[in-house]
Amino acid sequence: MTDELVGVSEIARRLGVSQQAVSAWIARGWPPGKRGAKPVKPPKPIGPTVSRVTAFRWRDVERWARATGRLS
Repeated sequence: MTDELVGVSEIARRLGVSQQAVSAWIARGWPPGKRGAKPVKPPKPIGPTVSRVTAFRWRDVERWARATGRLS
């Protein structure tokens, strides 16, 4: 796994959802998975970057997405 940094648009593209969905997840604190599922640690932002874009480590987003059923 790499420390590759991704922003909202890249997260949306990789997960096959809209940028608005990703922005909503971030605003709500990265919602957990299905009820009764094992809790998963939400991704923490790295930044903002020089371009004022909030970035996340892809490995953290990917771990969250797999654990919550948003990525298989």
